[in-house]
Amino acid sequence: LMSLGAVSWYATDNLKQVFIERTVSHLKDHGRVVLRRVAEYIFAADFASVDRFCKEKMCAVAFRTTIILPDGRVIGDSEENLERIGNQFAYPDVGSAIGGSEAVSILFDGALEREVIHVSIPVELKEKVLAVVRMSAPMTTIDSELNYVRFQILQVGGIIALLASGICFYVSRRISKPIEGLKKGAAKFACGE
Repeated sequence: LMSLGAVSWYATDNLKQVFIERTVSHLKDHGRVVLRRVAEYIFAADFASVDRFCKEKMCAVAFRTTIILPDGRVIGDSEENLERIGNQFAYPDVGSAIGGSEAVSILFDGALEREVIHVSIPVELKEKVLAVVRMSAPMTTIDSELNYVRFQILQVGGIIALLASGICFYVSRRISKPIEGLKKGAAKFACGE
C-alpha cells in the first residue's frame, strides 16, 4: 500500500502540470474574449464602462478579471471595488504584458491565503500597449481535482490489495493443507503406525 500511495502521489504530481496548462489555456481563451469586449472602452478611455463590464458580465465566470493600465492602475475588476486594489505594476505577469507579451505567473495571494494562477494579455493599438487584461484562478480548484484523483487511485488500489490478500490466503491454504496431511502421515509413520 505504501508503494501504491507513492506511485499515486507521483502520478498526480505530474498530472498537476497538465491541470495547470489546461487552466492557463482556459484563462487565455477567456482573456481574449474579454479583450475583444473591452477594447472599445479602453480605446475611448471610458474606464467606468470597463469596470461596469467586469462587475456585470464577468462576475458569473469562475475566473477573476482585472483590467490594468500601463502605469499599474486598475480600471476594472470583477470582484473588488477599484479603491481597494493597489497598483499592479510590480507583478511579473503584468510587467511582461505591459511590455507587449502574454505572461503567466503563479503567485501566493496573502489576502486569499492561497496560490493563484494569473494570465496577463496586452491590449494593443498600433503596437502600443493601452492596458492589460489579467485573468486569475485559484489553485484550490486544481488541488481539489488532484485530491479527488488521488482518492480514486488509493480507493481502487485498496480494493485490489484486499482482493490480492484474499487470493494469497486461498492459495496458501490450498498449498498448506496437503503439506499438513503429509506432516500428520509422517508423524504417524514415525510412531510406528
